[in-house]
Amino acid sequence: MQIIKVKCKADDCTVEFVPSSGVNHHEFCSDRCRWRANKRKRMLERKENGSCPQCGNDWVEPIEIHKKKPEHCKKCQEYYHAIYESGLYET
Repeated sequence: MQIIKVKCKADDCTVEFVPSSGVNHHEFCSDRCRWRANKRKRMLERKENGSCPQCGNDWVEPIEIHKKKPEHCKKCQEYYHAIYESGLYET
């Protein structure tokens, strides 16, 4: 019996794994890869539809653009700004 390995379908993963047999065939090596790939896909679909990639809300253009067009809606920008200002997010 030959063991067949498949490559994880996540774009940024190079792991090869042996999928489990049964009804649910696996495309990803781990839940983490599956979650990241699905999140990336969802964000791309939202961006193509003109929505905020992060939250999916309607896109609100900023009043002024500093360096480049922001990647998130005004609501998400305000949220991230508050998190960074509060010191809860550490880089």
